[in-house]
Amino acid sequence: MKKELTAVIGDVEVPVSVTPVAGDLLRVAVADRTYDVDAVMIRPGQWSLRLGDRAFVVDLEARRGSTLVVSGLVHALVSMEGTHQRRLAAKSAGGQAAKGERVLAPIAGKVVKILHEVGTVVAPGAGVIVLEAMKMENEIASERGGTIAAIRVAAGQSVETGELLLELT
Repeated sequence: MKKELTAVIGDVEVPVSVTPVAGDLLRVAVADRTYDVDAVMIRPGQWSLRLGDRAFVVDLEARRGSTLVVSGLVHALVSMEGTHQRRLAAKSAGGQAAKGERVLAPIAGKVVKILHEVGTVVAPGAGVIVLEAMKMENEIASERGGTIAAIRVAAGQSVETGELLLELT
């Protein structure tokens, strides 16, 4: 299934689409360029990417509301959001952040702790879940805040990148 995303790096927004082709092969379109990428997870938070005859090891580290992407000497702080959800949020809020939020796992890992219960009101930027990846604990924060409507994971559960963790209203 094709995923349409918007990558935000600093003040720059870049459209990205990812389409599974076969096995580990993905067709990735970034702005107006398209790449066939062979992507294999080495371990949680670390990927081997092959583009043609070039290979890269990419490390992903969750940060508040974004992910630090490191490959060799190159690093960037990137925020990824579904393009459709981004447009709907902006439209429904008249350009401001919409109420409600779906907190997704920025990296694959194991849920160590759920910091709040359903019904708890959390502030924007407040930690909501702790994930362990690569023997490090990463606090996953709410971007917009709200009331926790549903928790979709349990402590001890393994999650994949992009998996729904909890929903706020």
